[in-house]
Amino acid sequence: MSEAGLCRVADQPGVGQPDVDDAHFLKAARRAVRLHPHSEFAWYGLGSFYGDNRCRFYSLKKAAHAYRKSIKINPSNSWVWCKLALVLVGQHQYKRAIAAWGEALRFDPDNETGAWNLRFDLLSQYSE
Repeated sequence: MSEAGLCRVADQPGVGQPDVDDAHFLKAARRAVRLHPHSEFAWYGLGSFYGDNRCRFYSLKKAAHAYRKSIKINPSNSWVWCKLALVLVGQHQYKRAIAAWGEALRFDPDNETGAWNLRFDLLSQYSE
């Protein structure tokens, strides 16, 4: 499997669906990390799996850990910063989420997802 294909493990159709065994996808995501521990894509795939709230193994804590490992390998991946920020919002860590959106935009100023979510989080944070 190519390194880029590793990040697609958790994005397969069926993850979190009642007729699909999520354990199969978890095993594949963990195997990718075990075989390629220095691959940002393997860690991204594992984070995406744990961050999918349709999955019975849903865990924001584990998703954040995996995304941070991916960022440690390649800190300039704007998309992973966005995914980490979403997890942090889910954990009600708004200041950290805003910082993560900022990192996403620092590495990719044209990242519309990062820009939109940063504005939304800032408005939410200061309108409460």
